[in-house]
Amino acid sequence: GFSADSGLAVYADVAQVPAYESRGLGYGDLCSPGWLEEDPELFWGFWGQCYNDYRRARPHEGYEILDRWAERWFRHSPVAEQIRALQQQAAGAKDGQSNADHNDHDPFSVEDYAGAFFAFTSNVDAHHYDWFHACEIHECHGSTEFYQCAAGKQACKYATGVPLTCGGDDGEAAAAAALRRGDFCESVWRAPLDFAFRVDLATMLAPAAAPASPKVTTPTSPKSPKSPKCFDLKLRPCGWTKGATPRLGGGDLGAGAAAAAAVGRVRASERPNALRYMPAPPSPKVEACRAGFAVNHPTCPSCGGPARPAILMFGDYGWTPVKSQRRRWKLWGSTVKGMAASMNEAGPRSLRVVILEIGCGDRVPTVRGSSEIQLRALQKQGADVRLIRVNPELLTQDLVQQRRQLPILHIPARGVDVLRKIDAAMPPANE
Repeated sequence: GFSADSGLAVYADVAQVPAYESRGLGYGDLCSPGWLEEDPELFWGFWGQCYNDYRRARPHEGYEILDRWAERWFRHSPVAEQIRALQQQAAGAKDGQSNADHNDHDPFSVEDYAGAFFAFTSNVDAHHYDWFHACEIHECHGSTEFYQCAAGKQACKYATGVPLTCGGDDGEAAAAAALRRGDFCESVWRAPLDFAFRVDLATMLAPAAAPASPKVTTPTSPKSPKSPKCFDLKLRPCGWTKGATPRLGGGDLGAGAAAAAAVGRVRASERPNALRYMPAPPSPKVEACRAGFAVNHPTCPSCGGPARPAILMFGDYGWTPVKSQRRRWKLWGSTVKGMAASMNEAGPRSLRVVILEIGCGDRVPTVRGSSEIQLRALQKQGADVRLIRVNPELLTQDLVQQRRQLPILHIPARGVDVLRKIDAAMPPANE
């Protein structure tokens, strides 16, 4: 997978640790919402350590390469500006108005529209926010940075709320009203920037006791003037031992280590751009959400019941996705298809599109299927489209029921290696 080049575990290896092997548990067993009720320490031991691992791992060079390409060719081109304008028109926004897709149930608000670049990912590590803008990201399976009520709105819509301090009379009143309505029970919210789970790596269990507040993040002023509600963080690798302040615990997988990466055993490194393009949570929910992380097993700020990661698990009928992400993806996709159809009708040039698929496996083939579906849909609209499938192993066409082969270029190699070679072959920026 794309995250493997960052030193993170892939599907086959993520649960390859003694604590799980002794219990006969694999990733397919652990990635289930049922453990939250049956064995909450096991549930949060797994997901809490995944969260810690993702926070302490540095996204590989490939993210920066893709961002450089997007900035040079796909965010500011005439085609990009036209795509933005068409999205604004479709969304009913006035000329020059920012993205009006603000939803109180989402973890943040997005102020702009994607241009000629969009990242569709099934990774749940939130590493895309280090390099890509929030308006151009769709996490189709959720993220460990996002949390939701485990019961959902229907189970606790009459929640009365709990006392919270949200800063200022207006903030307190607004938060109290939201809590009384049970708004958080159908919401998705962000984890605090300074939160880390306390996990015993020997047993892979997370005790329910409240963790100390680790100071592992340093919010500073935003770097980018285009993203006024972003954070600039510096996360450094650190460990947790008994009797010490709980931090981002986990083993360190060195560059020359023979063991494969697994949960609690990743390649740790300074992460200078962590979550810099993830917008700040809307006020007054910041402190209300923080109250749910006062213990090692997060709780819903409205009903006080268990929270859970807003991630699509196996056999999961209670996942709450970030709906605005899905809407932005669908709006962008329909806009690009409509533009392709218009150009095909007007002639003589077709809209040229490249779908770059990197490291997508077939155990959960969401991205592979989406790539081929988008390819076929764009073909039907007259686009000149190609799918580049980068994968050391799985190179075949998935939609085998199609009578004709799709225009797929297969590259049997690791993602970051391919990106480096393509980048080296690119002409200089001034050409």
